[in-house]
Amino acid sequence: MSDLLDNTFKMMGHTWKTSLLLSLVLFLPLSALVGWGTARFFGGLAGLMGTAEEPGLAFFLGYLRLLLSMLGASLLLWLAGVFVHAAVGAHVAAVAGGRSLEPWEAAGLAGRRFFLPSLLQALVQQALASGALMILFFAAVPLGALAASGRAFLALGIAGAAGAVLLGVAVAVWLSVLLHFAPQAVVFDGEGVFGSLQASSRLVRGSWWRLLGISLVVSIVLSFALGLVTLPFTGVAFLPLVSRMVSLALENSFEISDMAEVFRLSGVSIGIGAAGSTFIQAALGAFFLPAFYGLFYVDLKVRKGELPESRPRKKKT
Repeated sequence: MSDLLDNTFKMMGHTWKTSLLLSLVLFLPLSALVGWGTARFFGGLAGLMGTAEEPGLAFFLGYLRLLLSMLGASLLLWLAGVFVHAAVGAHVAAVAGGRSLEPWEAAGLAGRRFFLPSLLQALVQQALASGALMILFFAAVPLGALAASGRAFLALGIAGAAGAVLLGVAVAVWLSVLLHFAPQAVVFDGEGVFGSLQASSRLVRGSWWRLLGISLVVSIVLSFALGLVTLPFTGVAFLPLVSRMVSLALENSFEISDMAEVFRLSGVSIGIGAAGSTFIQAALGAFFLPAFYGLFYVDLKVRKGELPESRPRKKKT
């Protein structure tokens, strides 16, 4: 683990220009769009709350329209993330193979060869994990109905429903870890959509628990670091909202018009905070994650005998 982290930071010394350039070109404007959508959502919600005496169809349609606009900006950011990670991953693969790439060359490779397979692979991977979770979740519904039908079946129904949900979560986690290296298989080895899934499952087999443990540690540490870095933006976003909510609580006033005014006054600050936090999280993820998991992928291939042992040793020197 320590050698992997050490090599990751060395690799970031080669790929930082690609990560920085693509983050500024793609993540910065899209993060601003997310912030604008968030501010517009709260401002529009305040307008709906201020004009609707009773929530009706028009209110909910307006709310849905605002929510979809915010989700649309998040979808564009996710698509940009797939492209950036593919480009930085291509740069990592080139450096690991003893070659050098300029940022525009890595972006060109991602656009020509890796973005579409990476996107389709990500969609298939999410569909498999989410599908397994949803199937078992819906299997829990009749068991829950059984529990509600009478005392005789209460314990059996509750246990069965809980077991189905837990099994769904376990299957989703198992699939997510098993297919974790599919993006690296696309970029490093040129695999297609289903070939990358097969390559990842073959590589992870026998190392599933190791990958799960390392991934959890990395996720926790990275989330903690990102939380510290984005703390100023979070404070900017929610301090005005919290202060106004406290004022309303002290005044014992929680009318719809009061809440609408709170959302109207806090929308801009929440949007600014959302934009800053989104950009930092996306950019730092693009700096670290492709390098770390790219080298982790190479490390597992060496352990499986699919690469000569001299390859990682050259990177460690």
